[in-house]
Parts: sequence; C-alpha cells; structure tokens
Amino acid sequence: MTTAAGPRSTPPPRTLMRWVVNPVVRSLARSPAAGVTGAVLLLEFTGRRSGRQLSVPVLARPHAGALYALTDASWALNFTGGASVTVTARGRRWAARGELVEDPAETAAVVRTAISTTGAKKVGLRMPPGWVATDDELCALRRAVRISPGGPDPSR
Repeated sequence: MTTAAGPRSTPPPRTLMRWVVNPVVRSLARSPAAGVTGAVLLLEFTGRRSGRQLSVPVLARPHAGALYALTDASWALNFTGGASVTVTARGRRWAARGELVEDPAETAAVVRTAISTTGAKKVGLRMPPGWVATDDELCALRRAVRISPGGPDPSR
C-alpha cells in the first residue's frame, strides 16, 4: 500500500527558461509592447556575493496589499535582509526594495493566496486532490520576496 505524496514543485525545465523564455520576456518587459506581459515583473539587482548584475523575470503575486515574487530559485537569497532592486513592469521602471520573507507563516500565506487565485499549476506546484499543505511544506517548495516601492535607485 502506498501513501499519497504531498505537494511537489513542477517548474518548467530550467534550460528552456534560462536560454529561451527568460531572454524573450526580458526584451518584452523593456519594450513598448510591454503591455502584453501582464503580471510579469523584471527584477534587476546586484548579486550579493558575485557582484554581477542580474535580471530575473518573475510573476507578480499580490497578497494583503503587498506585491511578492515566488520562486524556488536561489536568486531570492540575494534579498536576505533586504536589497535595492529596479523593477520593470509594462515598460515602466522604478526603484524598489526587495526582502526575502523569512517568516514561514507569511510565505505560506502568500503561496496559498497565489494557489487560490491562479491555481497550483500556475505557481509551479502539483498538489494531490484534497491535500492541505502545511506551512513547512509550502516553504520548502517556494521562497517569497516582498517588493516594496521606494529605496535608493540601484541603477545609479
């Protein structure tokens, strides 16, 4: 007898995203045609350890009046303790502050809101029917970065 497996991450293939999808989305987000990108944000920031300029397209996830990016990728660790970021959305750029959410209850609440509004599949998760995931399970699958307006312009 097998037991039901819990939720699991089902992101698209990283190679496809890195070399095909992300470059196209980056170009679209910066172009006059950016209106077609919908909830896509382009986050541009400096790597904490590498010092490299990174440009990461993410889907914006609203929750409790704030804006979040959810990911299973390690780039989110650059926002531990907060960091400056330039956000591009629909062709507009602005300075913001990104902060890795370290509270498991807040992270889980953001993931649950995203699942309830768009579905688990669009969050890159596969949930067994009727499964109620714990905060720890959701935090093991996704990190949340809170994007707040303001902060110094990192492009200067």
